[in-house]
Amino acid sequence: MKAGKQMQLVKNEVKKSDKAFWMVENCGMEKEKVYDNIEDLSEEAGYYSLVIVKEKNRW
Repeated sequence: MKAGKQMQLVKNEVKKSDKAFWMVENCGMEKEKVYDNIEDLSEEAGYYSLVIVKEKNRW
């Protein structure tokens, strides 16, 4: 949690893992954004962000 300032590290680890990824930035707020592509993330995420990383095809 609170990975916003470490987003580059998070991005690198997710890319290496080849796992499914989602992130909600500013969750529940006016400027909420939902991402499903790791490449779309900026270097710093908002304070109210949630990152979900899950093995692919395990639903």
